Amino acid sequence: MSLGFSAAIVVQRGNRNADASAKLGSGESARAVVLEQHRDLRLVLVVWGFHLAMSAMARTELKMGCSDAYSITRPAERTHSDWSDTEIVTLERAAAAFGFRMDETMRATMVMLECGVRMVARAFQYALKRICVPVLGIFALEPASCRLRFAPDLHDVKIQQLDVGQAISDSDAIVLAVPTLIVHKRKFTLPQSEDRRPLEMEEVEVSLSGIVPIKGSAIGDQVKFVYYNGTGSAIGPPQGPAGALAKFAIFFLRRRADGTFRSVVDYYRPDIPTPWLRSPPKIDEQTSIADRVAGILLRVRSEDSVEVSAKCLLIDVAIVKAFYGFLNTLELLTRLESETSLSLVRARACAEIEGWYSFELPETCIGQLSAKQQSDRKQYVDRMRTELETGRVRWIEERIGSTDRSDIQRYLRLLVDRSPEAATRKMAARLLRQP
Repeated sequence: MSLGFSAAIVVQRGNRNADASAKLGSGESARAVVLEQHRDLRLVLVVWGFHLAMSAMARTELKMGCSDAYSITRPAERTHSDWSDTEIVTLERAAAAFGFRMDETMRATMVMLECGVRMVARAFQYALKRICVPVLGIFALEPASCRLRFAPDLHDVKIQQLDVGQAISDSDAIVLAVPTLIVHKRKFTLPQSEDRRPLEMEEVEVSLSGIVPIKGSAIGDQVKFVYYNGTGSAIGPPQGPAGALAKFAIFFLRRRADGTFRSVVDYYRPDIPTPWLRSPPKIDEQTSIADRVAGILLRVRSEDSVEVSAKCLLIDVAIVKAFYGFLNTLELLTRLESETSLSLVRARACAEIEGWYSFELPETCIGQLSAKQQSDRKQYVDRMRTELETGRVRWIEERIGSTDRSDIQRYLRLLVDRSPEAATRKMAARLLRQP
């Protein structure tokens, strides 16, 4: 409709220019025609702006704004423009009808006009979608779209995976507890960077009971904490505020200024699940916080679910090793293998030691390996022992990730006491005697 309307105006105004030039004299005629042409150009711009506004408002999604406006000097590279070839040609013909050439200034003017129209259209579309006037009494029920949306402090939202080592130091409270209730409260949109879509999230309140404090005191028998969850499904690490209800887990919380609790991370899981626990274990308050967390994850009791704990060792060893260190995790695993009377747990512990610490594998685990595994391990151990003999202390420091003299001695004593190879035990004893 707007194209036909602009074409009609072009013809009408072109005839008026011709009549005006015929009636006036030579000098006065030229000046009058120029003034008439300027008025015609303004009319063309107004009509074309109306056409752009109608076409922009008719679109369901505006893909272009001022932030991605295309180049003015090189029209051929306008990859994001919504102008069709027909619209450009029509505009050029409309300008030519009044004696104007479609030069770069004209094109720049039209780009600016399109940008402004699209900004207005986008603002109008946003207002229709996001802003609702609270007029009570018009409808019996308030439309859900007209309710004010919750917007948390952006600095309070922590979208990241749980780093247990960092969470141990940052948390105000660490508890072993059972989630009993998860309440989905309010939804909100979290802005992202310019090249990413906003995240649709919701505020969730989780109630915990059966509290066993690992860090922090005076927490009480029940705790509630706030967590910001993503509403859509995504591929990646586990997400959500907690695991299954009525299953134990270790939760890392921080305390707000008003005394309420928040999870240390959002979107991804803020806890370490311990579903094999059927009752809370005793916590040794004389040990460090890292000792307590690692001791819960790499200790299995006969009253716990043995099958579940054996399956969880695959993940828990990796978690513990990341924050507890090479040597501490090795000692916990070897203690679990030697002290447990559960054959399933011992076999799983040996498999984890062979996977992470094949050179340090205790002799009691050799029988758990197949003939092929034993052959491959022999070649691996021979190579590692050669590197130990060559590198000595420096090799040990790189192996265990520590330069502390006491850690080096702990490692050598472990090889002397538990290595199945006599050559390895002899070499470790010799290095242990050296100053």
